[in-house]
Formats: sequence, C-alpha cells, structure tokens
Amino acid sequence: MRKADIEVFSDFTCPWCYITTGRMHSAIQGLPSDVQVEVFWRPLSLDAATAASAIDHEGARRFLNAIGAAEGVDFAFDRINGVPDTFDAHRVVWLAARDGQPAEVVADLVDRIYRAHFSEGRDIGNRTTLAELAGEAGLDAARTAKQLAGPDGKIEVRGLGRRAGDLGVEAPPFLLINNIVGVRGSRSIATLREKIEGGSWFGIRRRQRAA
Repeated sequence: MRKADIEVFSDFTCPWCYITTGRMHSAIQGLPSDVQVEVFWRPLSLDAATAASAIDHEGARRFLNAIGAAEGVDFAFDRINGVPDTFDAHRVVWLAARDGQPAEVVADLVDRIYRAHFSEGRDIGNRTTLAELAGEAGLDAARTAKQLAGPDGKIEVRGLGRRAGDLGVEAPPFLLINNIVGVRGSRSIATLREKIEGGSWFGIRRRQRAA
C-alpha cells in the first residue's frame, strides 16, 4: 500500500485554487487502488491586488469563464464585491478537520466556500455566512458560529499560514506530496495524477512480517 499525504496551499479568493482543487479531486479518483490519499488544507493568502485583478480585468474574466465552463465551475465575477479576509474561512476548514469530520465532508465544505464566493457572491469573510455554509455542507451551523466567535483555531491557523513561508512557497496554488514532491500553479488532471502517484512511492508502507 502506498500513501500520498497532500498538503494543499490555497486561498478562497484565488480562482486558480478553485480550479486546481477540482482537478486534484478528479486526479485522486483516477489513481491506482493501492494508493491511499489524505488531504491537508493549508492557508496561503493571495495578495488582495492579485485577487482583484481576476475580478476586474475583462480578459482574465473571459479566460477563467472559458476554463470554468469546461470544468463545471461557474464563475460569476459580477456578483463578487471586493476581496474578503479569508482567515475565518480557513479556520472553519481547520476546525472541521480537527473535530474529526470525514474527509469528504471537509472537501465538501471547501467546495461550498469556493462556490459561495465565486458563484454566489456571498461574503465569505462574514462569520454568520461561514456558519451558514458549514451547515449547508453538513456541519452543525450553531456550533460553527460559536467556535468562530471565540479564539478556537486562531493560533493553529496562523501557524499553518507560516508553513508556506518556511517552504519558500510565495503564491497559491501549491501542492506538496509526502513533503517531497511539489506542484506549483494550476496543472492538468493528468499531470496531477502523475505527480500524486509518483509521490506516493515515498509513502510506501511495507507489510509487517508475521511473528
């Protein structure tokens, strides 16, 4: 059995992170059955000016709309009002994982936050909105609201935010497989599958010999 621990460095205001997240899930589905994958979500804030350029530049909008249409991502840039602070959005994801939510629930939560921002124009910097989104993804909305109102996860998420700097990663999206294989920028599904499968050999688990 091979294991691929994938750290996903991304931000919810980054359109290429949204696209890459979908491609990564598709790549994982196409892996051999002996590759076990675990995904870890890492915050990597996108510069506000860079995020705004995708919203304001007509050429960038047209290009992203074309990519999104081909991959099932509905970009509605006209609905987006500014660039929100995504710190609490990353906290919600971290809290869900910390509380033992299944990987598929956490993945659904991540997708729900992206979709709220890019397709629905909802304010993902607002804690009430984030609690609602958590509920829509199958979590306890009231519990999420209570967690966000307190300090839970703040120190930990700030610490995870420093990891990208320690690795020399300057911009999202970035995938790190088994702490060895790095994938910068948005790549095709085929390339991601190749990188993840190749990186999985560094996480090979040898069978225990019978006593």
